[in-house]
Order: sequence, then C-alpha cells, then structure tokens
Amino acid sequence: MARAPGLAGVLWILASCAALSGVSACSRALGPAVDAWQLSLVRYAVGLLVLLPWVWHAGLESVATRHPGLHLRRALVLTAAMYCGFFGFTHLPLADATGLYFSRPLFIVVLSALWLRVAVGRARWLAVGAGFAGMLLVMRPGAGVLQAAALVSAAGALLVAVALLQVKQMQRTEGDLAILVHSNAWGVLLCGAPAAWAWNALGAGQWALLLAAGALGALSQVCMVQAYRRAEPSALAPAEYLQIPFSLALAWALFAEVPPPVVILGIALIVGAGLYTTRLAASTPGGLGGS
Repeated sequence: MARAPGLAGVLWILASCAALSGVSACSRALGPAVDAWQLSLVRYAVGLLVLLPWVWHAGLESVATRHPGLHLRRALVLTAAMYCGFFGFTHLPLADATGLYFSRPLFIVVLSALWLRVAVGRARWLAVGAGFAGMLLVMRPGAGVLQAAALVSAAGALLVAVALLQVKQMQRTEGDLAILVHSNAWGVLLCGAPAAWAWNALGAGQWALLLAAGALGALSQVCMVQAYRRAEPSALAPAEYLQIPFSLALAWALFAEVPPPVVILGIALIVGAGLYTTRLAASTPGGLGGS
C-alpha cells in the first residue's frame, strides 16, 4: 500500500533542509582557508560515528555485502561530489552555491535518458533546458574566478545525480544501512590522504565550525531517512527546495550577502524546472515521461 504524504515526513525533511543550510553556512564561514578535503573528511567521519548505534542495534549482518565493488564505485563518485560541493560553498556566495546544488534533478533526467535508456518526453526536455539556462545565469560566464568555482559546484551537482542513480540500482541487492555505512567508511579512507596533504592549521573557532558542519551533515542524513520512511518522495521534493530560502536568509543575516537579480532569476528557473520535472515523474507511468 502506498504511503500517504504525511505531515511528519514533511516536518522531517524541513529539519533536514535546515541542517543542510547550517552545513552550507558553516562552510561559507570557514571559507577557502579550510580545504574542501578537510571538510569532506570530517563530514564522513562524523557521519560514520552517527551510524554506529544503528549498526550495533541491527547487527553486523545488516552491513554485510557481496558487492563491495559497487560500494567503492559509488564512494568514489560521492567523494568527488562532496569535494566539489564544499569547494563551491567555500568559494561562492551562499545563494549561488545553493542554487547550483539544486540543479541535480536536471542532471538526473539527462543521465536517466543516456545511462538508463529511460524515455524522456518533450515537456521534460523543455523544463531541463530552462533549468540549464538558469544555471548559466547563476554561473555568469566570464566572471573569472567566480566562474571557475561555479563550474566545480555544477560538476558536484552532476556527480550527486550519478550517485543517486547508483543508489537506485544498488537497492536491488543492498540495504539502506549498508549503503550508508559503506559510503561513509569508504569516504573516510578516500579523503584521508588528500586531507592530510592539504591540511591547514585551524584555530578553536574554525574547529568548532568544522565539527558543526560534520554534525549537521550527519543530522541532515538521519532526518532525511526518517522523512522518506513517512512520506512519498513526490510529496517531499517540493519541501526540499525550502533549503534555498533558508540559505538565502542565512546569507543575508550572517554574511550580508544579497544575490543580484540575475542570480535570483537563475535560481527561480532552476527551482521551477526541478519542481516541474518532479511533478511529471510522480504523475507519469515510468517516471520520466511527459508529452
């Protein structure tokens, strides 16, 4: 029986969005002085610690796998995506980085068509085109260093889309807890060497922000799992976009950042395209249709 889009699920996803906004704000406050590999390592390490009580309760058999290669491939993609995401948040205005992060549904449509051979209707392609136009407005081609950081951030959104499609395939044989534990454990191993090489000495305040980013990231992950247990994804997707106003409010309150009109227009196009493609996926048999 299909789950009703319950209020509890929406409240959990709002908590997840608020926590993720906190991660982005902590990353923005740390800035380029803290390398993205450092942020990624701490995020994975704290996430792994948070998952340990679930492993203890469920038993080691809950994380056993016969397909370690699948987990490693996903971890490689997800680690690259996390690095790109943190790089964007530490080098871009908060609104720009958040808007580009939410372009991932657009990449999912393209990858589903090219990789999974899913039929994509004309309406979906038109929405994706509008969303990519919004990305160009946010990236503002020709803006030098800002453009380079925006390209890295957009690459992170593409990699997140790949990782999400990998999960869809892995769930045929792997449990959710196994996927989470293996991705965090591999993440710690993969980030360890580059983080040690790029490590910058931190003050007490920077350590506090770094650990807060890791803890809020883990909290967001837990809240998201709870949300998807209680409501359908199609009901939660619109609420996830509330992370954007959360982040805009933090950008204004903490960093006095007010995005220019062209960036607001670009974000609006990205959000509109993402919501429209989500609605089509929920209402069309096969998920990615649309005439």
